[in-house]
Amino acid sequence: MKTIVLLIGFVILSMYFPVNTVAQTAFERAKSLVEQRDFESAQTEIVAAIKQEPKNIEVLLMAGEIYSELEKLDVAVNYLKQAYELDKDNSRVVRSYSNALSSKGNHTLAIELMRKAVKNDKNDVYNQLTLGEVLLNADSTNAAELVITKAKEMNKKIPNGFLALGNLYFKQQVYMLANDNYESALKIDPNNLVARERLATSYYKMANNETADNALANELYSRSLQEWNTIAKQDPKNARAFFEQGKIYFYASKFRESAYNLSQYYRLRPDADNAPISRWFLAQSYDKLNQFDSAEPHLVFVIEKVDTVRTKANAMLAKGYFFTKKYKQSAEVYQRITDAQIKLDANETERYGYALFLSGDSLKGANFIRDAVTMDPTKCGTMNRLADLYRRMKRYDDAILMYQFRLKNCTDSMNPRIYALIGTSYFSANKPDSAIAPLQEAIKLDSNLVFARNLLGESLNALKRTDEAKQVFIESITMIKSNPSAYKTELDGAFSTYCRILNENKSYPELKKIAASWCELNPKSDIAYFWAGAACSQLNEKELACKNYTEAIKLNPNNENAKKYKKSLGCQ
Repeated sequence: MKTIVLLIGFVILSMYFPVNTVAQTAFERAKSLVEQRDFESAQTEIVAAIKQEPKNIEVLLMAGEIYSELEKLDVAVNYLKQAYELDKDNSRVVRSYSNALSSKGNHTLAIELMRKAVKNDKNDVYNQLTLGEVLLNADSTNAAELVITKAKEMNKKIPNGFLALGNLYFKQQVYMLANDNYESALKIDPNNLVARERLATSYYKMANNETADNALANELYSRSLQEWNTIAKQDPKNARAFFEQGKIYFYASKFRESAYNLSQYYRLRPDADNAPISRWFLAQSYDKLNQFDSAEPHLVFVIEKVDTVRTKANAMLAKGYFFTKKYKQSAEVYQRITDAQIKLDANETERYGYALFLSGDSLKGANFIRDAVTMDPTKCGTMNRLADLYRRMKRYDDAILMYQFRLKNCTDSMNPRIYALIGTSYFSANKPDSAIAPLQEAIKLDSNLVFARNLLGESLNALKRTDEAKQVFIESITMIKSNPSAYKTELDGAFSTYCRILNENKSYPELKKIAASWCELNPKSDIAYFWAGAACSQLNEKELACKNYTEAIKLNPNNENAKKYKKSLGCQ
């Protein structure tokens, strides 16, 4: 009873949901996918179909079509050859096989096969036209012209004759006549994508050849783009349309549009024979857009596959790693370039140096940055950064040499500061006597360089030229007091150093006066109140000393000196 109920249920369901009792074969699925222009998916199905029916002519012909569309001509030729060996008298097979051979450059065999086909059936216009095309591909233009013009007259109602004649004129570089014939083919069949592709290509060639009139060239490029765009709308999976549009946009420096179209091409044809060049265009477009992460996988692919652009692609990859802060990878790629005995330019050498430095090899990095400025003495900013880097590394002699190299090659508003930094480097190297001259030159060039005055004062004091040092600090502090906001960063340093010198020379009244001015200018400085306290302590002004020490501790509870001297005075 249950069986009957289930059977009735199955019958009722089948009335509303018909059961497909005959499953599609792999060939039928491949055919359906080809109709949908999904050649990547069709590839899988056709392989299965060939396993099921290895001697089926229709299956092998479709395999040839699929692999030709996927730009895998070696595979297409192989399958079409199998079809030809199974049936050498089949005109469709011979034409497909000959076309594939001709596309691969095997013109002799292609012509031989088509001559035989024409001899066997002189009334077959398609054989005649295919013979004309393979002769044209072999550069036998005169022979091709005789065959094509004769074939065109055999049947003017099909687009193929106009298309072939257009190809003849295209080969002869008579592009206007080529266009006329392509347009005639399209009048007969507006959906003839091959004719429209040839028309788009012809416009592109005309644009390339137009060197005298830029406006006309741009118009021709636009027409080419328009035709390719029409093809893409008619066939959204037409990979070539995206490639050609991407290429035109690339050469027009419209890299965003180029990247979009080329990425669509890559999506449709990831494994095509044309993949290396298309991915190189795509990588360059992403590079121009500063989308380095997007460029990376394509650059890696190109470096592996294309010898002719490997050096440029490596340089682009190294730059991309640098700007995405992958400094170790950047340095490794630059190392790979130099290991191949390829010379880097100044910009690349500089980036290599910084990549090394930022990935931990500061010594080697600094050497490459130095090489970069030697190669290009106009890199004034780089010289500044390198000299500053040497100072941080305490390589003061190298810093001085680099600052001097900059002064020799760059004359600009930075010069006063460069002299001051030379003086700073000498002072840091414990050479105060050598620091004086460049510091004086800095002040001579720019009297507002307070930090240079402060350092000059310190250098004079180190040489026991105390009176001169005091005079320099008085001038410096006078400038600061005249415009405290302009010298906010130099204020504390100038007062602190001068207070220390005054204390060392036991000039306590002057110390008290200067410290008081400092407290007034920067009431948040605990060091200012400390020196005020020290001066008052030495002048036996205990109460005022305690008050200043207390204020210093209040501003900075970690001021141990203030605590120490406050305690020694017995302050409450």
